[in-house]
Amino acid sequence: AYFIAYLSGLIFDAAGGTLPYASATVNLANAKSSLGFTEAFLRGVGCNWLVCLAVFAAAASTETAGKIAALWFPTMAFVALGMEHCIANMFFIPLGILTGSDPRYTALVEAGKALPLKADFYSFFVSNLLPVTLGNIVGGAVLVGMLYLAANKK
Repeated sequence: AYFIAYLSGLIFDAAGGTLPYASATVNLANAKSSLGFTEAFLRGVGCNWLVCLAVFAAAASTETAGKIAALWFPTMAFVALGMEHCIANMFFIPLGILTGSDPRYTALVEAGKALPLKADFYSFFVSNLLPVTLGNIVGGAVLVGMLYLAANKK
């Protein structure tokens, strides 16, 4: 996240101007860090349920096209539905926090061209990472792993 936010030129160009990604990453970090515990937990359950189903479906397919389709559609669904994945959030939320605390971004906020950063690392850990990780564990281990184990127990 540090590399992308400060060193790559993907968020701010070499001349110091901002690219459209700056506001988007800050808004994403703000939204994800302001979820309630239950909402974040349930989004985590749904996300890993879809991800693990994609992996099991791809493993069951014998052809490459089937494996791609089995991975693509559930993954596309969890992204489109706004589900929460702890590993993805470990990148996107710090990226938004680092971008929003950059002086080039705060100048945009002061000029009224961007929304201020509300997320911080405490809200990231408490309001997002903890409930989403617990939800991901329930979605993957319980709703997929345990059910497959029960269904295939001999």
